[in-house]
Amino acid sequence: MVADSELAAERDQRRRAFAEVLRRERDTTDLNLDRERVVSDEALAAREAFLAMINHDLRTLVGGIGLNLALLVKDVVVDDERGRRIVKRIDAIERTTARMNRLIDDLLDVVGIQAGKMSVNPIRRDAIAVVRDALVDLAPSASAKGIALSTDFGRSGLKGELLVASFDHDRVLQVLENLVGNAVKFTPSGGRIIVRVEPADDVVRFAVEDTGSGVTDREVPVIFEPFVQGENLSRHGLGLGLYISKRIVEAHGGTIWLDKTSEQGSVFCFTIPRSAAPTAMGAEARPNT
Repeated sequence: MVADSELAAERDQRRRAFAEVLRRERDTTDLNLDRERVVSDEALAAREAFLAMINHDLRTLVGGIGLNLALLVKDVVVDDERGRRIVKRIDAIERTTARMNRLIDDLLDVVGIQAGKMSVNPIRRDAIAVVRDALVDLAPSASAKGIALSTDFGRSGLKGELLVASFDHDRVLQVLENLVGNAVKFTPSGGRIIVRVEPADDVVRFAVEDTGSGVTDREVPVIFEPFVQGENLSRHGLGLGLYISKRIVEAHGGTIWLDKTSEQGSVFCFTIPRSAAPTAMGAEARPNT
């Protein structure tokens, strides 16, 4: 009886000791979680403050540059060679400020994607029209490099028909400008770029074909990841265009891919469903972090 009593007391003591260990571990875990929440909240607040600074202060500075350039152009006399040289330099500065604005937009888009806050608002509209809009914006840069920029609308183009799909015009325009802009960047003078759009089952298929230097085998698996640029070429920007494009297309319920590539050029394709509902880039569409 005494042995049983001592054994029961020993078991009870072990149970109390074990319960105390568990309590202390829970308290430590709760404390660590509280600290992590504080750190996370502080990081979020710092990020929001940083974004506010980018969106307001940097845009204000870039806008000031553009305004002063516009005023400067009015004072330049272009009747002589000196005036024409000044105008050409002003044009170069304006292109640089446009790239700065594009970089700011890309950084804000990436943060929005990571936070699951970037959304698309599809409306039924003509897919051919958005391609034409993209080429109007990019034709000058292609022409400046001596690159032939053309379109292929398939049967719809021949018949003058609309190719209707549900998509966010500004976002799909952004994807096209990223793809065509990359093609212009990496295609040498004398090359060509063709932008195709055609119906394919229940989607609209876009393709951008160029005669540039192609994508290396090492780059192919990561070409749609952020901060990736062609290693064999000079860097321009942060390599965010394809990453953002992928997220925009996926938010539409579509797919984007590198169809083929070689030393003679590349073909990038993406699809947009003919019918799509507005999609926010929520948890199911967020990139892995």
